[in-house]
Amino acid sequence: MRKLVILLATIGLGYANFTQATEPPKCYNEGHYVVMGTAVPDDNVGTNFTIYKKAKASEKVTCPLKKNSTWTIPNNEAEYYLGQKGDLLILDSGTSEQGRSIIIWNLAQRKKIKNFPYEASATIKGNNLVYWTRSKDKVTPQNCPNLKQFKKAGLDTAIDYQELLDLKTLKVKKTTIKQCSGVS
Repeated sequence: MRKLVILLATIGLGYANFTQATEPPKCYNEGHYVVMGTAVPDDNVGTNFTIYKKAKASEKVTCPLKKNSTWTIPNNEAEYYLGQKGDLLILDSGTSEQGRSIIIWNLAQRKKIKNFPYEASATIKGNNLVYWTRSKDKVTPQNCPNLKQFKKAGLDTAIDYQELLDLKTLKVKKTTIKQCSGVS
């Protein structure tokens, strides 16, 4: 009987560790659109997005958004808000630091217009989305100064190149800026 009580207590404690509190929605108010991100329930990862188009950019909108004046982008692949630029909503998708995707929605068209892989961090700088892509370059001590530290930590290595996506034209500019990354 004592073993059964301990087992039930252990199961109960485990269950308590897996429940998560509901996070309040987060609203991003950029230009003519308000995007509200709501965490996906039931211990899943990612965000559901609710979109509201304002009549004027100066319109004041409160969060949470009212359902009767909005449309939604449901979470499919662990998406998270990265930013907005004009009619574009830029989402980051993935559950680890490497092997992520950028997803771009045209909010005016209510349509996904781009989905592509990237590595490490991505940021919006001016009219550009700046991100890194994995290359097939051979890793050497010359192009990877931290090669020994990565190997000592049990990591593989790769060379990543920085790319810029012009958010007005949606054209990619490859750069010669590179970095050596530790890969798990």
